[in-house]
Amino acid sequence: MPITEKFGGKYIVRGGTTTKVEGTFPHPRTMVIQFPSYQKALEWYNCEEYKLIREIRFKNAQSIGMIIEGA
Repeated sequence: MPITEKFGGKYIVRGGTTTKVEGTFPHPRTMVIQFPSYQKALEWYNCEEYKLIREIRFKNAQSIGMIIEGA
């Protein structure tokens, strides 16, 4: 969390009860992080501090990651 907060990120969703109502989604847990800008999200994802965590996550979990520019 401290790395995410350093880039202005705020966790909107971290797990919780899920009900699939349409389509398929293979992962049992969802996480949504809001950043002040698309650029800040990219900076967070590519920063050296997160790079270490990302490598651990890649070795231990299957995931789908997206950075989406919202309105």
